[in-house]
Amino acid sequence: MRPPASWPLEGRIELENLKVRYRPNASLVLKGITCTFKKGTRVGVVGRTGSGKSTLIGALFRLVDPKSGRILIDGLDICSIGLENFSNKVEYLSSGTNSFSGKYPNEFGSSCHVSGSRNMEDAILQKMIREEFPGCTAITIAHRVPTITDSDMVLVLSYGELLEYDVPSKLMETNSAFSKLVSEYSSNYKRNSMRSSRKVKLTQKNCNSVNLQEFVREEEREN
Repeated sequence: MRPPASWPLEGRIELENLKVRYRPNASLVLKGITCTFKKGTRVGVVGRTGSGKSTLIGALFRLVDPKSGRILIDGLDICSIGLENFSNKVEYLSSGTNSFSGKYPNEFGSSCHVSGSRNMEDAILQKMIREEFPGCTAITIAHRVPTITDSDMVLVLSYGELLEYDVPSKLMETNSAFSKLVSEYSSNYKRNSMRSSRKVKLTQKNCNSVNLQEFVREEEREN
């Protein structure tokens, strides 16, 4: 099937009981994800390693087809489109070995943008999405929590299941999985900053054996 020339016009994305596995007898990686990304919404997807974030991106770009369920973009099931025709609507942009991005371009209206990165500075990524894709539906896969701090909605995955999908501020007001991830990231960031600061001090000329012994004891306690 060939999609209309104007597709996608708005960028509304619907996941309907999406289930994905990589081999016929393998366990499901996505276990029935159902949610809707409204047009023009910036959605941040977060979860621990193995939660299914990368698989979700793979399904959106037809790198892996669903075992069952559907992905609709502006009401059109993307798996009903011939792969060659679908590929002509998708552009992949590489931004390093640990990042990927792509978009469904449409000169007549909004588009859907999907991106993910471990190394790209968070502020730059957020600014790029705001400026380069105004009014577009944007899905950001977060390998670090700050990447999605200004998203309109946050989707939390855990072992292939959808745990939470809500406004970030609301999730932060409760004992949610997202608030716990934010808290953990903040604690780890502070601890790593303190350790880096102590290591810098050790390189100074006034470093002595007493300071070194204290530093080693603190490192042993933390590890």
